[in-house]
Amino acid sequence: MLALAPSQIAAGWAKGLCCRAAVVGGLREHDNTDALKGYLTGCCRLLVANPDDSRVRTLAAQWGGPKLTYAEKRGEADLNARYLCLRREHLTFEAVTDSAIARVSLALPGSYDFYMALAALGCSLLEGYTLRAGAAAVSAAPGAPGVLELRRRADGPDELIHYSCTVPQLEAALLAARRAGSGHVLLVLALPPGGANRRLRRIALQGADWCALIHAAGERPGGPDLPAAVRAARCSGEPEDIIVFAGQANWDALLAEAQTPAAAAYRR
Repeated sequence: MLALAPSQIAAGWAKGLCCRAAVVGGLREHDNTDALKGYLTGCCRLLVANPDDSRVRTLAAQWGGPKLTYAEKRGEADLNARYLCLRREHLTFEAVTDSAIARVSLALPGSYDFYMALAALGCSLLEGYTLRAGAAAVSAAPGAPGVLELRRRADGPDELIHYSCTVPQLEAALLAARRAGSGHVLLVLALPPGGANRRLRRIALQGADWCALIHAAGERPGGPDLPAAVRAARCSGEPEDIIVFAGQANWDALLAEAQTPAAAAYRR
């Protein structure tokens, strides 16, 4: 399995790249849909597409080979989902086609992994497997670090790590955290440089009970840093709480280093 940007697909097509199936979940504003369709036609046999994006919907409508569409809302695609439930350690939903229904339990929380599971089911259906067989295979897959990862801690609150952070991603991560437990939601957010900070700050203040908003290096000289914020969050949380670490940062290293109590707390 390869995760490729349109420019990488173009380069691979020029070098003779051959893929069995292409999964297209969404396109950026500057992506050329016509060019992408040409590249995919040249190197892929099957198309699995999410029609929530209008340009992906157009791409799927123009695709001449075998294809399957997937979406969350029932009736808008070949493969849909219902009864989505986000839990602390996993998510569950029912996958639905015109002729079958199957229960899926995925060992990763979050909306990103939900859509990836639907895409995987779509690929299995195009390959001739039954929905029940595909759902069993997806449900049996072990959890692995991804865009949204849950880590259990025996000595404190559980931690939900989001390795990327746009406004919709932060909203989804906070919603998953809120549904995951009965305690408070604590947030450490590594703000990206630039203009998105105002919207991210608003979502953070509305969605978390406790938060530390850390600016990119150089934007706020003398301000708090990520290691101190991580230590403060761990000191402030109770066992029933959940801590969300979000943004583009080396969270693995930060969480490994932040083992000592912090002197400062970042309470709202």
